Amino acid sequence: MAELARFQITRRTERNRISADGQVFVYPDRAAPTALLQAVIDAVQGTDNDTAPSRAVRALARAFLKRKAFLDPDAPTASQGLKAEIPKLDQWLTRHPDASLDDLDAVLFAAAVRLGLKDATPETAAATIVASDKWATFRATVGDSLVSLLLGGNGATVVEGGDREEPPTHLKAARLTRWVVVCGLVESLAGCDRDLPPLRALLKRQPVLPCPPFPLPFRSRLARLPAFSDLYVVRDEWARYVPGEIAHIENVLKGELKERIHKRIDETETVETRSQSETTIAERSTETTDRTLLKEESQVDTDLTVSVEGQVDTAGQYGPTHVETHIGGSVEYSRAESSRRATEQAHETVERAISRTELRVSEARTRRTLQRIEDRERHLVDNAKDPDGHVTGVYRWVDKIQRFQVFRYPHRYLLEFQIPEPATFVRWLAAHAPDPRTVYKEPDPFTVTGKEGGERLTAAHIKADTYSAFAARYDVTGLPEPPDPEIAVSEAFVVSAGERKDTIDNWSTIPFPPSGAQAKELAIPEGYAAVSAVGSVSAPPELASWKTWTDWGNQEAGGKDGVHEKVGWHEIVATLEIAGRTARAATQDADTAPANTVIQVPGLYHGFWLTEEFRWKQNGAERRQLSLDTRPTGKLSVTATVGGAYKAGVSVAVMCQPTEATWATWRNEVFARIHAGYADMLVLWQSEQATLDEEPLIPVPQGSPARHREVVREELKRQVIESFIGKRFEGMAALEESEGTWSRMDLDKAQAVGPYLQFLEQAIEWSTMTYILYPYFWADSTRWDELQQTESADPEYDKFLRSGSARVVVAARPGFECAVNHFMIFGEPWGGDPAPVPGDELYVSVAQELKELTQAPADGIPGETWEARLPTTLLWLDTDSTLPKENEHATLPEGIHHDTPPREAS
Repeated sequence: MAELARFQITRRTERNRISADGQVFVYPDRAAPTALLQAVIDAVQGTDNDTAPSRAVRALARAFLKRKAFLDPDAPTASQGLKAEIPKLDQWLTRHPDASLDDLDAVLFAAAVRLGLKDATPETAAATIVASDKWATFRATVGDSLVSLLLGGNGATVVEGGDREEPPTHLKAARLTRWVVVCGLVESLAGCDRDLPPLRALLKRQPVLPCPPFPLPFRSRLARLPAFSDLYVVRDEWARYVPGEIAHIENVLKGELKERIHKRIDETETVETRSQSETTIAERSTETTDRTLLKEESQVDTDLTVSVEGQVDTAGQYGPTHVETHIGGSVEYSRAESSRRATEQAHETVERAISRTELRVSEARTRRTLQRIEDRERHLVDNAKDPDGHVTGVYRWVDKIQRFQVFRYPHRYLLEFQIPEPATFVRWLAAHAPDPRTVYKEPDPFTVTGKEGGERLTAAHIKADTYSAFAARYDVTGLPEPPDPEIAVSEAFVVSAGERKDTIDNWSTIPFPPSGAQAKELAIPEGYAAVSAVGSVSAPPELASWKTWTDWGNQEAGGKDGVHEKVGWHEIVATLEIAGRTARAATQDADTAPANTVIQVPGLYHGFWLTEEFRWKQNGAERRQLSLDTRPTGKLSVTATVGGAYKAGVSVAVMCQPTEATWATWRNEVFARIHAGYADMLVLWQSEQATLDEEPLIPVPQGSPARHREVVREELKRQVIESFIGKRFEGMAALEESEGTWSRMDLDKAQAVGPYLQFLEQAIEWSTMTYILYPYFWADSTRWDELQQTESADPEYDKFLRSGSARVVVAARPGFECAVNHFMIFGEPWGGDPAPVPGDELYVSVAQELKELTQAPADGIPGETWEARLPTTLLWLDTDSTLPKENEHATLPEGIHHDTPPREAS
């Protein structure tokens, strides 16, 4: 569509309203939409303005370009048919623009004969051609071909039968547009009215595209529709500074000494003290009592039998004597001893633990900040020593003479934007940038968000996960840590049922299973409440001979009166009571077995060892964790009982959370400290600002006028880009953020944004951007006071800072008109093609870009020049203190002087 407009208005500096006689329809008037046109209309109406019909419409158009139905004006001419006759008629009209209608009738008659229309005559040739069936099809195909080129064309057209590079689509669209004009001429001749304008006027008629879908909605937010025209740019530079009107006159009489001394001292001292002491007293005592009862019976029986029998038999021959001697003896000793001992022992242990913690906190934190600011100014005019007369000093405002000149840049595709409050970002930076003379910064508003208009910060907003951010915002340190959200208090103890009296070698029947109980009190930390508890038990089983009544009355079992003995492992049952709620734990089938049951499973000692977690019945289900809805504080009573074992270990853990009173105390203390920090920052900042607000002796503007001009153009350019792309402009994110080191380039993102960035920089002729700044009252009235009071030594920069709106006109770089128009509709740079390379028509070299940064385009035609006088805030002490002062740059004619002195009042 852009090329169609360009084809018609090239070399024209203004746009004229087209009359009905000066129009020709791309599609036959009142004809039904073609299939392509209807599909495009549906795609346009099915999308909103932000997404635009870019993808769907372009896909439809480019699909038609690849079909055989597309009329390619650069394809080889057909030997016959309207595709051959219309180009021939176009060529004849180009050579004979001033021919008569009779001559045109003769040419059309020859075409009708070649088309095989036998009923045609020279007078009816145009009507016969238009009435034929081929004409309606041809006209619709010409319209579809032109629309598809305008919507989906790019640098080259792909045709069936292979890829070949074709002329740019805007040239094809221009030729098809010419065919539309020629077809309109034939249709005009086919009418009954022969009173037609000259052929030259008919060939200049404006083609009219169908609506809908044209005009396609722009993504760009323009102030008005783009157009071709001459661009007028006003360039300016400062010429000189001259004295202006009188600002102040200082008089010192003869013999007078005039001195002004301004001295200001600000001193601030803050002393805070915080000390904390904690005393913990822990007492633990253990009392042990042992009782021993010993019974011993002893019996000794001794039998001693001694039998001595002596006999000597001697037999021998000693000479005539024969001797026989025999000796014998017997001794018997017998001792019988029996001993019986019974020992009873009792071991009692009482443990007592007392723990007391005393915490004393006194605020004695010392932070001494001493700031002494001394500002001294002295202005002395001494006319007391050797005076020559009165002393007079004349201070004058300084005016700036600015020179302007108009340059005309012919035939530019102009885009116009309206920018509201163009200096918003610059003013925001100035408000948030620290003054180099300042030491303290203004504290953020005392709100939750730290911004004006937010909800005021209160103690209710202090939370464990937010208080540190508030403290950092107002530079507060040394705050108390928040209470732990949850702490555990645990206790492990042994439940004993006494000592077993028999041994493994000499069992005695145990009539009743052992049982024991133990009560404990768990100390809940101060400021906390118990919210839940868990418990577990571990007890070894006992293998013994147990008396049982399970076979009561069964005399055959060998028992007496229904009582008999069984050997086995006894089941173990334990209970735990906490805050009036009891839980149970037991071995194997103890929950369902009859009372005092003996389970005989020899050799499976581990199977009867009780190691279980207690389970409480809550809400119809068993849970391992007991919820303490009453949230007890201080002490929590715990009672454990165990049956079936002599020893059992029980452990209890209670989860505690801070009470509401504890949280409130902490929040109030933290809030008070944060508020005090905010108050300190505010006092210091206000005190410093009071000193800085005084006018310095020599005011120096922040930045030179040349730098200010760069800032103005950069800000306007940024906001024009945002309006040009039609969405919020957030820059180009092409870096990878790395914590703890510098950001590195994201190669994929950098490659992706490169063509887009270069298009925005090169497609617009930024060096010819021209603008006008409108006053502050075109902004929102709530900011009038802020805008109107802005003032500096640079008057042009003042206009920018105070501006309520700006009208900005930019031009497309010559040759980029189609690409710019394509971007405004479809949002695609470079007409949907890849970025150009050296040698392409749209390629811009680095040298050319650098040249345009330092000078204006060479085709500017200089025009009128003039000078203007602009006020500044600068003061100048005139070397000549005499009056009168004449206006050396007066522009109004001199009036009549009245030298008569004024009449005195009667």
